[in-house]
Amino acid sequence: MALSLEERRQLMALDLPEYDAAVKEVRDYMARTQLTSADIAMRIGYADSSIRNWLNGSYANVASHDTAIRAALMGYMTAHPIGATQHQQGKLHETRNTSLLLKYYSKALANGYAYYVHGDPGTQKTWVAEFFQQRVNIEEAKGNRRVHIVYSRGGHLRPLDLMKRVAEACGIAGLGNIDRIIRNLRHEFRGIRALLIFDEAQHLSVECLEVIRELYDRPPYTGLVFQGSHELHRNFIRHALTLEQWMSRFRQGKSLPGLDETEAWKIADDEIGDMLRAMFGKKEADAKLKKLVDGSRATVLRSQEKVQYFQARRLFNAINETREALAQRGGEA
Repeated sequence: MALSLEERRQLMALDLPEYDAAVKEVRDYMARTQLTSADIAMRIGYADSSIRNWLNGSYANVASHDTAIRAALMGYMTAHPIGATQHQQGKLHETRNTSLLLKYYSKALANGYAYYVHGDPGTQKTWVAEFFQQRVNIEEAKGNRRVHIVYSRGGHLRPLDLMKRVAEACGIAGLGNIDRIIRNLRHEFRGIRALLIFDEAQHLSVECLEVIRELYDRPPYTGLVFQGSHELHRNFIRHALTLEQWMSRFRQGKSLPGLDETEAWKIADDEIGDMLRAMFGKKEADAKLKKLVDGSRATVLRSQEKVQYFQARRLFNAINETREALAQRGGEA
């Protein structure tokens, strides 16, 4: 909701930080909350162009001074402090997949490494990336690390289109050509450790990968993780000669194993086992848990061989549906 005139007057009376310090605070807030300049503008009743001009030091083209917009921004951040959010799937369960992904994310972030990981659909890639992003950007509120996720959706992405997505994910202006966006990213990442996670990276072309490599090769040496389906691995093998520079930089290309039966059973039991036992007793509860776990089986063809695994997405969907049904049944009792 836009601020009223009276609210703005009250904010202008606050002890505001100087411009440079205020810009740093706002950029940090945007990076941690993943809000864009347009999101911020809508919330404080300003135009997106005004916010971008203010962030880029050209607000003098809009107004004679920046006291009002600075007050509105500081006021909004004070009224809406950064805090951890609850993911819709609840806690992160420790599995082989999560352990591998968290290890790669942490090393890429700490050391500026580049990794690529691949796995079948439903092997928790996006969910773990979002969990790690939240933990770093929100819960470590005073840290100097940033994690941004770039979704590489299907369709042919041109390098400039991709860099605009990177800019949007990082909360900076995506204006101009590739060189300008890269300069802005370097400026944004100076003095901190940053990690870009490219989700569904099998859709990235060789040209896109070559543009991204510049962020890895030159200061401030951004960490990179590319994750996607097994097609991602096949793309790197198929274009090994063209991507020779990349192949020499990757630390590892690990295949995610998917959930095994023990992991799937433990997740289901941790999430709703107690509810089922309280309502139906142990024997019937175990039967329902087994049905949930068996229903999450998936079969894929790898190297002309059928391989079976337990799909996390399918399992969590079934768990959530069961939880809702149990809650409704309990309410009707």
